[in-house]
Amino acid sequence: MEFEKRCSAGETEYRIQRFISRYVDTEKIPNRILLWNSLKDEIKTVCRPFSQVMTLDFFHGKTLFVYDERDHVLWRASWSEVLQLVSHLEPWEENIDLLLFDESLDWFAAITHEDLLTLCVGTPLV
Repeated sequence: MEFEKRCSAGETEYRIQRFISRYVDTEKIPNRILLWNSLKDEIKTVCRPFSQVMTLDFFHGKTLFVYDERDHVLWRASWSEVLQLVSHLEPWEENIDLLLFDESLDWFAAITHEDLLTLCVGTPLV
């Protein structure tokens, strides 16, 4: 999986540490492994099929950071690039875990390997 604009290792570390500080209970990571599965208890989430999330105008026009939790790579991408990637996945490629957020970290979405279910925090779906 690739997008056009890959972030440097330093930027990746900085942005993911900010994400972890805001949303993740680090004590859960050893057992749950993925960041989206290790959220602090007080974080309110909603889970929707990606087919519902893809129609939201909320993501349009935003510069997104897309973090691949399996490869530990951070990309800058547009919503249309994310839509293109996910909509063209073959069934055997759907084993992805992506975090999407912007500079503000006021919200995030996680596109998960669980049948492409999308966990949303701070978006219009919550």
